[in-house]
Amino acid sequence: MNEPMELNNNISVDDYVKKISSIGGGTMKQKAVLIAGDAQRAFDQYLSKVPRYFIMDNGERKPFPCRSGCSFCCYMPVHALEIEIILIAVWVFQTQRPEVVQKYQQKIVEARQKIGPARDDARMKLRVACPFLDEGSCGIYEVRPIACRAYFSPDAKACEVERDNPEKIEGQFMAKEPKQESESLFRQLVALAAKANVPCGMYDLIEGVYAAFLDPQFQRRVDEGLSGFTEPSQMYSVEYILKEALSQR
Repeated sequence: MNEPMELNNNISVDDYVKKISSIGGGTMKQKAVLIAGDAQRAFDQYLSKVPRYFIMDNGERKPFPCRSGCSFCCYMPVHALEIEIILIAVWVFQTQRPEVVQKYQQKIVEARQKIGPARDDARMKLRVACPFLDEGSCGIYEVRPIACRAYFSPDAKACEVERDNPEKIEGQFMAKEPKQESESLFRQLVALAAKANVPCGMYDLIEGVYAAFLDPQFQRRVDEGLSGFTEPSQMYSVEYILKEALSQR
């Protein structure tokens, strides 16, 4: 369990870059979909081997309460890499009916308006429903970000309390091992994306899909092989991201 994950059954980063480069046309969109999709599948393979319980301080084994229909965590801020945001957009536009796409676009607009100018701690304390939350279930479950896949809570009630009173909670803790593995995978993805010349910045999920679904310039830049974003995340400063990363070590 403690061995570092590798993408696509232990394929090396260099071999992966060769695989990506061999794609017909080799567009940035194709590369992003390939990298993010394989990374998510690799993480799912890892999760299939993880015991479905927490070991508490007293030695008690407490089963994960996370299940279909439990959506308290879907109100918490989620960070996603640009390649994951592109994958989500491609998947939705290619697999969903036009009326479903329009519904998601409207919910994305509403979610973005609720966040407004909030940044850093102010954004982290906001509880805005994920625009893909559909009657208690994830509408993009197949391509949900790795951050969502890695979240396992020992107490569903605590998640409910934090959703309703985020300013009163010091922070819901997660299962340690999936969290560490997801962070390891993020580092691999960033390194791989850099070698493959694929932008891999991190953004708030709502911020990211707002651009990917509603900004024609984002889509044009991606089609041209560029990053869809022209600037770093507007919801989190670089200083804030570094502070958060250091505080979790």
